[in-house]
Amino acid sequence: MFDNIHLYIIIGILGSITPVLDKLNLENVDWDDYLFIREIIFIIFLGFIVYYNKKTLSHLKKINKDKLPLLILGSIISVIYVCLIFKTFSLEFKSQAISKVVTVMVVTTMIFTFLVDKFYFEASFSNENYLGLILLFLGIYLLKLE
Repeated sequence: MFDNIHLYIIIGILGSITPVLDKLNLENVDWDDYLFIREIIFIIFLGFIVYYNKKTLSHLKKINKDKLPLLILGSIISVIYVCLIFKTFSLEFKSQAISKVVTVMVVTTMIFTFLVDKFYFEASFSNENYLGLILLFLGIYLLKLE
């Protein structure tokens, strides 16, 4: 399952550094301005990837037209998701520890992902998995205590 454990480790390291930089940047810039700057840099980076891989945008014409609404919906949800993350960061970082905010955000995502996996994709889980879910709920409750 974890053949690419090095990627998980790198993601974990970068995922722990990013909120620190976000907190520092959000002290100087409004969340929407910060998000705009980040996304412009992201688009430039994507441009380099497209150029490096020698791709043209003409291959996008091959996308199944029936799947286009799902692609657009997924993109819109992703934009809303990222905007809400930065809005939450700008509100919560002023009064909460970075680790609390990020942990509650990640654990909440894990819980809802579990529920979608269970009820939409009908995945099966062991009793230990359900215990883990209960412990995640307990963890959020305990983190929110002052």
